[in-house]
Amino acid sequence: MTSSTPKIQAVKNGTTTQQADPAHQSVGDLRRTEAMALISLVCESTSATRDLAHVMHNCIYKELDTTPMDQVKERLYAALTCMETADHYLRMLDEVLADIPVQPHPDPYDGEAPF
Repeated sequence: MTSSTPKIQAVKNGTTTQQADPAHQSVGDLRRTEAMALISLVCESTSATRDLAHVMHNCIYKELDTTPMDQVKERLYAALTCMETADHYLRMLDEVLADIPVQPHPDPYDGEAPF
């Protein structure tokens, strides 16, 4: 006969905790995964913005006389869309990070001035 309750695991300090079911993620784990996905999307959209701005830079500085203005404007609007997308993902990331508990880091200087 098997028990339906989670297994109990002893920890070094003598307390017991319930062992996490590998098929079940906590909300904190899901939020961390979401944060990683969002920052990747931010990086991709800002990279696309930079690439489009670089193409526009070349068009304006090197090829303005030969590049139709509607192509330059099309790239401009695409760059703006990418930037707005990055802004959207950054705002979503801000909300996700607010839900992840902050763990304090020890002060490496222990109250002493770094210089």
